[in-house]
Amino acid sequence: GQYLTDIWTNLAVDFIKENRKDPFFLYLPWSIPHAPLQDPVSDPSTVFDAGPKSNTPEGREAFVKMVEYLDSRIGKIFKTLKKEGQFENTLIIFTSDNGGMLSGNCWPLKKSKQYLEEGGIRVPCLMQWPKVISSGTVSAQPSIMMDASVTVLEAGGARKFVAKDRKLDGVNLLPVLRGEAEMDSKRTFGWRRRDWGATGNYLRQEAYRSGHWKLIRTYKYLRNKKWSAEYNDELFNLGQDIGEVENLAGKIPQKYKEMKTSFDQWKTEVVNLEP
Repeated sequence: GQYLTDIWTNLAVDFIKENRKDPFFLYLPWSIPHAPLQDPVSDPSTVFDAGPKSNTPEGREAFVKMVEYLDSRIGKIFKTLKKEGQFENTLIIFTSDNGGMLSGNCWPLKKSKQYLEEGGIRVPCLMQWPKVISSGTVSAQPSIMMDASVTVLEAGGARKFVAKDRKLDGVNLLPVLRGEAEMDSKRTFGWRRRDWGATGNYLRQEAYRSGHWKLIRTYKYLRNKKWSAEYNDELFNLGQDIGEVENLAGKIPQKYKEMKTSFDQWKTEVVNLEP
C-alpha cells in the first residue's frame, strides 16, 4: 500500500512537468486531514478504520502529523513549479471545503465540520500569484468556494468561453486582491445541511448571511438520525461576535424579521427551483 496523499502529489508533479510549456489547470483535492486518522509513517497495510478517534488525545496527535505532512507535500508542489520556471506565473489557491473536524480545534469559532455555525463553514483561503497579487495582501472580503471558479476563469482568460446566458454563482476576487476594487461587505450567502440515509432525507440546519448578520435555523433532533420540522432560530452579528455567543433574535426583533424575509427570498431564488 501507499499513503494516498503521496499518490496524488506524485501524479500532480508529473502533470506539472508534462504541461510546463502550456497553460494548465490543476485541481488537487488532498484527502488529509480527514478520517481515518492515520499517521503518514504508519504501516500502509493498516486496516482502514483502525486509527484513533477524532475526540481523543491520540486522534489530535495523528491529526497534527497529517497537517504537517500535508504542508510538506505542498512544499513539493512549490519546488516543482520553481524548478519548471512556473512559480511566478502560477495562481495558487489553498482552501478547504468545510471547517475542521473535532481533532482540529476550531476555537474561537463555534462547533466544527458538519455544522453551519462558523466552525463548520469558515475556512482559511490562501492565494498566491507573485506577478499579480502583492505579497502580504490581507483581505476581509467575504467569499465562498464558487468564487474560486470565476477567479480561475478570469485568471486564465477563459471567461470568454462561458456562454453569455450562463449565470455564474461566484465573483472574480482578483480586482479586490489587486487593490483595483472596493471590498463588497454586503454580500449574501446561504447554506443548507441535510442528512440522508436509511431513515430518510432530513433537513438539519440552514443558515443565511447578509453582511455581518447571520441567521441560523436548527431543526429539532428526534433521535435515530431523524429531525422534525420544528426549528429554533438564532441571530448573530459576526462583526462583533465571531464565536456566535449572543443570540440577538429576541433583542433586535426588527433585524430578525428582516433576515427571515431575506432568507425566504434567497430560498425562492436559489433552492425552490423547478428542474
